[in-house]
Amino acid sequence: MNKLKDFLMELGSLSFEEWEMLASMGERLQVKKAQTFLFSMQYTPHEVFLLKGTVRAYLIDETGNDKTTAFYQEGTFMSTHTFRTLNGNSIANYETLEDCELVLFKSTDLKSFFAQSPLLQQLGYTLKEQEKRRLANKDETLLPQANMEKYIKFQEYYSGLEHKISHKYIASYLGMTPVSLSRLRRSIRIADKSVIN
Repeated sequence: MNKLKDFLMELGSLSFEEWEMLASMGERLQVKKAQTFLFSMQYTPHEVFLLKGTVRAYLIDETGNDKTTAFYQEGTFMSTHTFRTLNGNSIANYETLEDCELVLFKSTDLKSFFAQSPLLQQLGYTLKEQEKRRLANKDETLLPQANMEKYIKFQEYYSGLEHKISHKYIASYLGMTPVSLSRLRRSIRIADKSVIN
């Protein structure tokens, strides 16, 4: 739970009593790699903090293909219930890309907790602002027309992630084929070698 505590302390200070109360509200869940643990249109009353591992959000189109829409890395909340659901039902599917450890909080309990004081209200507000920033980063990543620009933005916002997960998910997120991404990465390696030489 230290990652959760560190994450919250970076946003604003919590007293020992507040932290103990918050920690007691969370339910820990271990999920193996390659498991879809939350499905689109499934009712979910929880906020989810990712203690360990990487998760992707994805949608399935009318032809049965899945499209990665987001990545979540350890030490962060997986979006917020408000942004992640519609009428309490999940908007997307969520799959583990590594063995993961999650902490689940009932959304209503967490809202009540954050409403207890101005400081905690500010903490809740900051979490929502972080999610808005993540969505803005996604828009900025996908906005450029050139695949190279998209890939560079992806590397900027998800530093090191490409070394931990399958590149097919990155290609899906960027709106290109795995072959196109492979060619792009190869051209970058060749360009880097020519600069060194």
